[in-house]
Amino acid sequence: MLSWNCCGMGSPTTVRRLREIQSNISPDILFLIETKNPDLAVEKSLEWMLYPSHFLVSPHSPGGGGLALYWKNDVDITILSPCQNFIDTQIKQDGSFVDIRSFMAQCDLFDLRHSGNFLSWRGKRHDHLVHCRLDIAMANGAWSEVYPHSHSEYLRFEGSDHRPLLTILDLTKKQKKGIFRYDRRLKENEEVTSLIKEAWEFDKEESVEGKLTRCRREIIAWTRIKHQNSQKLIEENRQKLEEAMVSQDPDPTLISTINHNLLLAYKSEEDFWKQRSRLLWLSLGDRNSGYFHAITRGRAAINKFSVIEDNDGIPQFEEEDMLKVITKYFDNLFLSQETGNFSLVQEALKPCISTETNTKLTLVPTEKEIKIACFSIHADKAPGPDGFSASFFQSNWNTIGPLVISEPAKNGGLQTYSSMHSLLQDHC
Repeated sequence: MLSWNCCGMGSPTTVRRLREIQSNISPDILFLIETKNPDLAVEKSLEWMLYPSHFLVSPHSPGGGGLALYWKNDVDITILSPCQNFIDTQIKQDGSFVDIRSFMAQCDLFDLRHSGNFLSWRGKRHDHLVHCRLDIAMANGAWSEVYPHSHSEYLRFEGSDHRPLLTILDLTKKQKKGIFRYDRRLKENEEVTSLIKEAWEFDKEESVEGKLTRCRREIIAWTRIKHQNSQKLIEENRQKLEEAMVSQDPDPTLISTINHNLLLAYKSEEDFWKQRSRLLWLSLGDRNSGYFHAITRGRAAINKFSVIEDNDGIPQFEEEDMLKVITKYFDNLFLSQETGNFSLVQEALKPCISTETNTKLTLVPTEKEIKIACFSIHADKAPGPDGFSASFFQSNWNTIGPLVISEPAKNGGLQTYSSMHSLLQDHC
């Protein structure tokens, strides 16, 4: 049932709002207050709503009053005593929820506390758009004792005619702290570029590793201050668009600007998840954010251990115990052991690289070779242990490149090549 003080049926805005309500909600019962028009005028203004039954109370004066009650055939309404101020009715409705309520009573089930718009499904019935609550999270008494603070949340419509229903079990559970990953969206941010340059040049005597640590710390601090979160930007622009669209004095230029900003926020979100998904063959601009997100979540699920067996076949569930099992396995795997076949292996090996070729391979790489090697790595490849990907080095090469090249050269020879090779492997 929808009740609304319409403040006059003669206003085009009132009729337009009713059309919107009918299209989005299609209430079974519609009650209007302050129609301010004769009965014939009200009937003519609302005949397009196609309600089969209605009851009207004429306004008490040309400038005020008037009631209108409309209802559908599947609602049984009896008018008891109308007057200028109210319409007293008796409403009968079939008990279509008897079975589910009996089931809930027998199983000691009740609705969890919920937030958000609980009209979780939208669809068409004949020519009408219907919103109803089809999705419900329920629990019993035993559940509420274990999870006393659990509740559910109805999320927004997107990708389905059902709202996702999120059930949160433990409000006190802390979210696991994420590890640092350089966000390649920052490569085009002039403020971040300047911040990296300042951090890199802060201490001339600092090593490359120390400078990278300083850059990482500054980027994290900047991100927290600026709240560079594309989801937050999307939500803010959605809210601005909603306010602009429902404004009584809409500004087309403002609406166009907000839509443009929202599009940029979606593009930024897609860019971020494309990087996280490690898929390189899908192009940006195809609205694949959901797919990239699913790939990332799926990879995280695959990479997560829930149980592991040790050498004795005993399952280990705790993270610390699983870490010990893995460490012990690889310690034993790479442990050098004496064998009697060393001479046999030596006899089987034949040199495939000439002395001349070996000399070339062990030469100290030139500045050009190092830069080519770094820029040949795809910007979306997985980052090194410090969280910096090739995108970081490529976009800030003018600042960081000279020291990245010169620092290993202090040792010279083969050690220089090994150090640079390791650096490129770790970061590029």
